[in-house]
Amino acid sequence: MDIAHEGLMDSCLSQADWFGLQPELQLKHFTKENFPFTIFGEASMNGKVHYWIVCDAVAYIKNYGTPVQKKALQSLELAYGQRKSIEEIPASQSAMERLAGFESWHTDKFGDLSLRIPGLLWKTKRNLTGLFGHRFTAFNHFMNPDPDTRKQWSTGSGYSYNSSSMKGFDAFVVKGISVYLKGLVDQDNSLVLNRVRPAWTEGVSEWRNNFEREIVNTSFVPWSVLVKFYYEYFLLEQNEPLEVKGPNSHLVGLQLLGPVFHAIADACSPQHVRPALGFGHQAWENYVQSRVYARQIGLNPPLMSEIMSNGPFNPQVTVSEGKLKGRFDVESFIYQLSVNTAETVRKSTSSTWRELYKAGENFWKWYLTGGQVEDDTMYLYNQAVAGTVHTIIRACLDLQSLGVLEHDGLQCHPNLPCLKCIQDNGIEMPSKMLCGRDAPAEETRPDPLRKASEILGFEPSRDSDIQKLIDEFEALFTKSGPLRRKGREFTNLLEKMETSVVREYELRAQQENSPFCPLRFVENIPLDSDVSAHFGVETFRLPSLTECKDSNLFSNYMDRLDEHSEVAHKLELTLSAADLIYFKTTCELNESQSRRIDGLIDTLHHERDEAL
Repeated sequence: MDIAHEGLMDSCLSQADWFGLQPELQLKHFTKENFPFTIFGEASMNGKVHYWIVCDAVAYIKNYGTPVQKKALQSLELAYGQRKSIEEIPASQSAMERLAGFESWHTDKFGDLSLRIPGLLWKTKRNLTGLFGHRFTAFNHFMNPDPDTRKQWSTGSGYSYNSSSMKGFDAFVVKGISVYLKGLVDQDNSLVLNRVRPAWTEGVSEWRNNFEREIVNTSFVPWSVLVKFYYEYFLLEQNEPLEVKGPNSHLVGLQLLGPVFHAIADACSPQHVRPALGFGHQAWENYVQSRVYARQIGLNPPLMSEIMSNGPFNPQVTVSEGKLKGRFDVESFIYQLSVNTAETVRKSTSSTWRELYKAGENFWKWYLTGGQVEDDTMYLYNQAVAGTVHTIIRACLDLQSLGVLEHDGLQCHPNLPCLKCIQDNGIEMPSKMLCGRDAPAEETRPDPLRKASEILGFEPSRDSDIQKLIDEFEALFTKSGPLRRKGREFTNLLEKMETSVVREYELRAQQENSPFCPLRFVENIPLDSDVSAHFGVETFRLPSLTECKDSNLFSNYMDRLDEHSEVAHKLELTLSAADLIYFKTTCELNESQSRRIDGLIDTLHHERDEAL
């Protein structure tokens, strides 16, 4: 979404609001000493893996399911999908896959948590759901099964900066937003807050204080609590469209199970049961997606049987009181899955979970290149599929016990709104590979900061040298190696790029014959994209099958991932400085305002150039 989405800015003061955010956001302590392992992007298991888990759950029931499991899947298909045998419906075409699977794929793109930013140059920005298309919902996709502090929620703990490692991406994003922008949760515009308020264990004043503190001191809701809301809504109110700020603006019926399935997969990811942003998060997810896509990780029926014979599958967890007494306790189920995940990694590493929770770069690099990661990944992927199968069965039984679902469909199907679903409008669902090859080009998730047009937000002029400078800088950065990335040659390239960006802005303003603001706060993530929906635009290709199998090659891959992120970060800082320089040329500023802008530009240059 560019500036036009919110209306053209017709005054310098309103332009200042837009120009204030991005440069200040970049003013974070980015040094190799404080942040040596730059892994960007937080999307639990990557989006397509979430979808494939639902598909594999359906395939398991079709091919290996018990009569009870098959009957449940068939009943849900008759209620929400096609009036035919589930066996006749091709893979990826069942209602479970098209509706719930789609929403599980896109849950990371919900913008249901908003921030307000009082620390702008002139005035507060409200209802900010993300930056560069990356949603703050990430804060609500973590669980800590072994909290160090008093629980503030009914189960577990969610993301909390002060109980995390306070390094890596935590310092880079969370501390940066807090320190420089005074970021707070926007209570008036966050859909999620009223949905989780009943699970808060402390008083009204504590609730208010928690969300009126800067986010570095805010305790966010754990996934186990939020997923309870989605499941209860599915059982009791599924005919009433639930508003979400996602690809589908409202969810009804089977769509409501999408976030539930997403939370199950998150609970089976080591990086989501240690609520810290970074330290191998993207490397883990890329590894999983590459191997699942290549069908090297997938359904293992004996392993599934073993998993489902133990807790929390057996004995089944059930609500003990309240309006859903006797029905599936999805909150406890998700929490216990996170405990199982923590225990799996603990056994592989001979460490306590509290030690793992605080572990940094060295540990996670060792873990991700060790022999245990393949077995752990296979186990946790099948645990996620098993959790999805279990939830399908329990959901069907609960609907039947409530009188919502009968043997041949929904009792009140006419009351279910027929909403136009985006996934029924030309979106191609992702499929795994069909033959022995690496991920195709579209699976490499190209970095939006590698093209001049995507940096500028428009096509550059014919004689622009921005693309040439981007290519030269990346080539020089890669060629030089980590110990030789110092010197004037690097800085000169970025300074030239900065000058060229400002010139392109000036040309654009002349063409439009009106004030032009290049900065974009939040941009829409393409619907079929698998680019990380959360923090940082830096993405990198998936590892090849050979890299996944060879620890040395995978270590080199992680170094490249780190390197790729650093290049993108330098480009971000350069763009931020250019934005402010152009801003100074278009607005009349008093002396104090001008000095502040100059100070921000100098700080950006220092952050960008000190490691070069």
